Amino acid sequence: MDKLKSSIKDLYNNNPLIFMIAVFLILWVLGVIIMRKATLAAKLAAAKEKHPDVMTLSYLGQSSFPRGIRNNNPGNLVKTSIGWQGKKSPNTDGRFEQFTAFVWGVRAQIKDVRGDIVNDGKNTIRKLITEYAPAFENNTSGYINQVTNGMNMNADTPLTGSKEEMRKLLKIINRVECGNPQPYIGRSEWFDDTMFDVAWDLAY
Repeated sequence: MDKLKSSIKDLYNNNPLIFMIAVFLILWVLGVIIMRKATLAAKLAAAKEKHPDVMTLSYLGQSSFPRGIRNNNPGNLVKTSIGWQGKKSPNTDGRFEQFTAFVWGVRAQIKDVRGDIVNDGKNTIRKLITEYAPAFENNTSGYINQVTNGMNMNADTPLTGSKEEMRKLLKIINRVECGNPQPYIGRSEWFDDTMFDVAWDLAY
């Protein structure tokens, strides 16, 4: 601690401008983090009030359901150190992420897939699915074909990451990942539009 105080003092004495810039940047970053947390808290409170059923829906422990669904992780996101909102701890799966409610798994998938498209250059179905479902554990070409057929797009047509494109894309991906939801929940999609809208709002 004494060394840190001495280093800070030396920086201030020798480079006051750099010191002030560093302080400003630290305060700015802290401000952004606080604002983001406050914004999420406000959105969460509004979602709980307006869509309580969406916010509490969970399939954890329902062993007869597909793995991704009983993990509340319909996109089968692999377990990582990412601190996803709603991430379940401890994780009892070991390989795939688990979430405390289904909406958090949808939110995480939105952020993960859209991040691949918008930020990481995986902006076609071919590039995206090759990353999302690598050939060492998937029939990647078959997966690409299912997504292109569902989206009615060429595998190399650029994706934009828009909300409506993501809504359709994730519904198709989740059906490939988890199978036909009809026998389990009586619908043709694993999540409905309200679930997606709430998850999107919590993501952005």
